[in-house]
Amino acid sequence: MSCIFISYRRETTAAFAGRLSDRLSTHFGKERTFLDFDTIDPGDDFVNAIEKKLADAAVLLVLIGCDWLTCKDNQGHIRLADPADFVRLEVATALRHGVRVIPLLIDYAPMPAAEQLPEDLAPLARRQAIGISNAGFRQEVTNLIAVLEKFLTTSDEEQGEKSRRAKSDAPPRNLLHQRQVWVVAAFIFAVALAVLVWPRDTQKRASTAEKAEKEAKPADEPKQGLQEPRPSAPAALDSRTAGPHSRTRTNTNDGLTYQWIPAGSFSMGCSKGDQACDKQESPPRRVSISTGFWLGKTEVTVGAYKKYVRASTDRTMPPTTDYFHHSVQEPWTNEGLPMTNVTWEEASDFCKWAGGRLPTEAQWEYAARGGNESLRYGSLSDIAWHSDNSAVREIGVYIRAIHEPAQKLPNSFGLSDMLGNAMEWVGDWYDPGYYSYGPTTDPPGPASTGLRVFRGACSDNKPADVRVSYRHGLDPQRRIYIFGFRCVWDTPNLTSQ
Repeated sequence: MSCIFISYRRETTAAFAGRLSDRLSTHFGKERTFLDFDTIDPGDDFVNAIEKKLADAAVLLVLIGCDWLTCKDNQGHIRLADPADFVRLEVATALRHGVRVIPLLIDYAPMPAAEQLPEDLAPLARRQAIGISNAGFRQEVTNLIAVLEKFLTTSDEEQGEKSRRAKSDAPPRNLLHQRQVWVVAAFIFAVALAVLVWPRDTQKRASTAEKAEKEAKPADEPKQGLQEPRPSAPAALDSRTAGPHSRTRTNTNDGLTYQWIPAGSFSMGCSKGDQACDKQESPPRRVSISTGFWLGKTEVTVGAYKKYVRASTDRTMPPTTDYFHHSVQEPWTNEGLPMTNVTWEEASDFCKWAGGRLPTEAQWEYAARGGNESLRYGSLSDIAWHSDNSAVREIGVYIRAIHEPAQKLPNSFGLSDMLGNAMEWVGDWYDPGYYSYGPTTDPPGPASTGLRVFRGACSDNKPADVRVSYRHGLDPQRRIYIFGFRCVWDTPNLTSQ
């Protein structure tokens, strides 16, 4: 009987795996659900048990949390880089044996890219994934069960057909005996014939075969193993791309540079021809920004945030681990990196200290487009860090990373990293249907909804998501290791630059 094999990390997704196993066991039966550590008998060889169970599995469910790629052992080594890592063994074995592998992306976890994975796991990146969250667990697992029923039924039917075919193909006992007699007789006749007609040119033919084998000797096999990707080098910044809006100032509070954004109007929401546009980005509408404003040329940096912390005795740097237990990059040691892992309130408080506020969602998209009505303000590889070009290598595994600001081309307003790199909090509450009823002049966002808007996509996002209209909402108290922000000023305390 075919079964469901659940692969998970004990350190990070054990609770989620147990919850999922309970639901699947209730529906399909405990004998058809395998949760490695819980269903291996004491004294059994772990590797052999996995191999045996996977041989009977119809489906392998791989629970991928936000730190699935980066989880480390007690020595600080990335677990997935170890060929003996149990999760790696489970997934690699399933892929090798042709078991259907379904990645389950837990709570906003990104799907790993092939170049981030060890060679034996690279095919995982091509498997269609399913998202499951704590908030939507009940309905999402119900949907998963419907999918699994189809595969388990198909697998059971195939196994039953093989069994029936084997029985029907088995010859009767007396017929088998007769066949054995004929086989022996045929063998004796063949041996006698071979002795009589043994070719005299055996040596000549052997020499010819040896010569042909030498001529057909293949070239050296290419070396196997992880090949480090070669992302295109960041294009040199060209001052001409800043267009006519080249007024910049330095803020005397945080030390960052701000760009003047003139008043104007634009089409907000889904860009024309954007096939990846989500329903919360519709309907597109013409929006006017009646007053110009100053906006940070880059995201707020770690260095600027440290200055903010030092300005008061009751402020501290945020924790270095986020809601999903994912560690921030270079924890507050590289002051040039974007400041991340802040709550919405912490981002807002920083902007107030520096003399400003978070931009409204309309101001953010207007500034990001820079007068461009397309889904992006330039060629993707030239303007943004995303899942296909942001990876750095750590102990044999590629990790998607954020980068110091302004290594990519700015838009026509002179703003850098409005797309990709770090996600950005903005000031508005989030309502997926707001575009259908909000005002079209200086829209302030909806009334309180419990979620705050974030924009811009990030280095974890796949290229299709890196678009100026991309928008979602999140609990404002949630810390995400790759969420940053930039500030806006209406009447700033700025000095000329």
